[in-house]
Order: sequence, then structure tokens, then C-alpha cells
Amino acid sequence: ENEKIEKYFSISKIYIFINLFFHTCLSYLFFYLIPKDLSFIDNFLIQNIKIPVYISTNTILTYILFFYITIISLNALYIRLSNNYYLTNKRLIIRTGLFDIEIKTIEYDKITDMETKQTFFERFISFSGDLFISTAGTNIIDANLYNLDSPNELKADINTLRDRVKII
Repeated sequence: ENEKIEKYFSISKIYIFINLFFHTCLSYLFFYLIPKDLSFIDNFLIQNIKIPVYISTNTILTYILFFYITIISLNALYIRLSNNYYLTNKRLIIRTGLFDIEIKTIEYDKITDMETKQTFFERFISFSGDLFISTAGTNIIDANLYNLDSPNELKADINTLRDRVKII
């Protein structure tokens, strides 16, 4: 029988958005808490330490803010693109990494236990959560899937596919 993808999922888009929003607000808050006129730093550097100042401190702080927001945005994009999960009609496929790719497969008949976890924030704000999967022959968690949309629904989907595999 040919294997086909039943469902694709990744890190929750809402989780990524909230993470980006939080870090952007935090960086702007930090930026606006700094005094607006930092020319005293420039004057100190020029007069006391004899360092020529070609770019004002305010400009440097603006570049730092832009750089920070860019890094946080790229990190969010990396997290989203580097965590891909597939439910097929035969198994769960976990693909992690963007440049160095690791692929892990778990056949449905090997799954012995699944556990979901949602914090207060995840449950009521980002509507995401974590799914932990254990397989036969081990007492450890074999797959940790973090910040997923509706982890309980995903657990139910896996159980449905497991039951379908048992029938075949």
C-alpha cells in the first residue's frame, strides 16, 4: 500500500506571532526608556577619552534595536520552518532542522503513550500546547512536539490513525 500524508502540522502560528509581538514590544519599551538625548555620552567620549564620535549614540541604539528585531524575526521564521510534522496513513514523521535535517519516524503500532501539556498561557492566549509521545520498549519520551496548535485534537487524530492501522 502506498503511503500518503493525512495531515501536516508545525509550530503554532499564533505562538510565533505572540513571541514576535512580545519581543518587539519589549525592545521598543527598552528603546523608549533610554533618555532621548544621549549627547552627553558623545561629549564624554570626545572630551574625556578623546575618542572621535562619527555616529551619534542615538543612531547606534536605533541600529541595535533594528538588529535585535531582525534577529528575533529570523529566529521565529527559523523555528517555524525547521519543525515539520506529518501524519501519514502508516506513521508519524518528525522533520527538524533547516540546514542540518533530522528525520525521525514513529510507526503508529509502536506508540504506547501520548501526553499533552498546556500551560495557562498556552491554553487561553496562544491556543497551543505540547505533545509527548512514548513508544514500545522505552520508558522515555521519544518525541517532544512543542507549541502545537490544538495538541488534544492532534492526539485524537493520531489515535484515529492508530486505530485505522490496527484494522488493516
